[in-house]
Amino acid sequence: MLNKNNREKFLRENPEFETVEEYIQYLHDDERTEFSGLDLITLAEIHNLNHKELRAQLEGEGFKLQERRPKRPNDIRGFKSEERTEKLFAGVE
Repeated sequence: MLNKNNREKFLRENPEFETVEEYIQYLHDDERTEFSGLDLITLAEIHNLNHKELRAQLEGEGFKLQERRPKRPNDIRGFKSEERTEKLFAGVE
């Protein structure tokens, strides 16, 4: 949770979070159709709002919550990989 000093600094650096209306205007100006979960949580925390109500408000304005795409490490190999034992205990000395 942000204390008063951190909140003020954050709002100076990110003026689009000053109010919910300014955030909505920011989305319109940026021609975005989605908002991120991180933005939703940040906006709700800064203004002490309920996440569900804020999401409903943003969706009521025509925006939708951005789909989360899980990141997958590039070094995952299948069980038939030739080098499957090379990284069996990766990071263990």
